[in-house]
Amino acid sequence: MGLKKYVIGMVILIVLIGFFANSVNSDDYTIAQLGSTSSVAFWVIFPAVIVFILSLSHMLYYSFKGYLKQRTQIKDSENFKTMIENKILNKDVDYFNFKTDNFKQVGELSSLLKFDDSKCKSKVTNEEINTFLKVIDDLKNGEVVDLKKYKLDSANSLFQKNQQNILEKDPKEAINILKDSKNLDTDISKKAFLKFVGFASKKEIDEMNIKMNKDAFEVIIDRYIKDELELKIEDVINYLNDFFYTSKDFISLAKRLKEKLNPDSVIVFFDELYARFPNALEGYLYLLFELQMMESIYEIIADCGNEVCQKYKHLLFLRESGKSFHIELFT
Repeated sequence: MGLKKYVIGMVILIVLIGFFANSVNSDDYTIAQLGSTSSVAFWVIFPAVIVFILSLSHMLYYSFKGYLKQRTQIKDSENFKTMIENKILNKDVDYFNFKTDNFKQVGELSSLLKFDDSKCKSKVTNEEINTFLKVIDDLKNGEVVDLKKYKLDSANSLFQKNQQNILEKDPKEAINILKDSKNLDTDISKKAFLKFVGFASKKEIDEMNIKMNKDAFEVIIDRYIKDELELKIEDVINYLNDFFYTSKDFISLAKRLKEKLNPDSVIVFFDELYARFPNALEGYLYLLFELQMMESIYEIIADCGNEVCQKYKHLLFLRESGKSFHIELFT
């Protein structure tokens, strides 16, 4: 029975009892112990009113207790939904201090689970959760999604995926991405830098003031060889100072540059590189051997005893012995 119906019913019942008692006997009576004189009707309904007040108090107490329990369950239900949303969005905070026993158990077990985005197309009865699932599906399909309202940090995988989608749709967006992450501390910032050096001018690349890496340097060299970018030897040296370039890398660089530059220019180019980077030795010797500049090779390897010099000493010996071979076989 509802509380409202109970109150109305009891009031009607008490009033009827009072009328009935009064119709039977309308005299007044005095109760000595209470020192009070009232009608028979009053003394008849008085215990009923006391019982009514006590029963109403009892019902209000348990109704309020039930209300608090229901509110706690609703709060736990909302927290659980938020926890699921956090898991879908790959947020770090995904566990709440649930108050009810059932949600405590479910929450503890759910915190151990990982969201499988391969099933994000599956529909659930909760429309809000479906909205989150659609976000994941759109991101997987290469769509750009407005994620501002989800307050994802820059390291979040979904944020990174969205940035990647933005970058794929418009490489020029690399500029905006790099403004917020100049340290290249994320995969997307590294990809953005590669996209950026693929279209930016030499001045723009330098003004971005980002430390060069090997992958970006290779893109720049490719553009230089294709005459898409102007470079000076000082520029190359400055870039190479930012990362480690192996001996094999310098050999590859020498092979690419000899196709772009004339013999004198490429030798001057690598003479400068060798003066700054010992690893450029074999690339330099490769060019000298390729251009038949044997005397220059002799000058370099005469007092050198490392493995590279020993190899070229043997190659010179073979050449002087009349052996015919291509230097590419030994690089």
